Amino acid sequence: RELDAVGPSTPVERNSPKQLAQAVEGKTAVVYGTSHLTDSVAYRWKTQIEENAKAFAVSGSVPECDHNEVMGWHGDPLTSRLHAVFLRDRAESRQIAKRMEATREIAALRAGTTEVWSKGEGRLARILSLVQIGDWVSYYLAVLRGVDPWPVTAIDQMKQRLGSQGEAISSPKKESR
Repeated sequence: RELDAVGPSTPVERNSPKQLAQAVEGKTAVVYGTSHLTDSVAYRWKTQIEENAKAFAVSGSVPECDHNEVMGWHGDPLTSRLHAVFLRDRAESRQIAKRMEATREIAALRAGTTEVWSKGEGRLARILSLVQIGDWVSYYLAVLRGVDPWPVTAIDQMKQRLGSQGEAISSPKKESR
């Protein structure tokens, strides 16, 4: 079963989410999806890493990142503190596949990179396979960092500071004309 392959009892040598968590530990994860399939999954990875592992993460989308962001990968020495994760799917177009590969090659000049391929037959199954892997990576990263993934103290503090204004800030009222 697929779940057995990623669960806590599976050793690192056979557990790709544990391996990726080890690769990301001590780095900032930059997770890339594609604009037509997996950019929302990349954003999910970012938020899960931040909430569960209490670690900063970034998400982006190919090909959008190839217009400007790729310059940072190319020229900023601080990229050595990053680890780029590319969410891949067999249904991506040749053009997107070529862009993902080229972006990964540029990022790999200074940073670690990992490709994570979706699994499953249908589109939904493949997307959910990437979501599942990201959730496990965020959990294992929390374990490696020695943090409890459950409490969300900073979110609770933010809600407390905002009080009743918090709701108004998150959903402003539209003015009628």
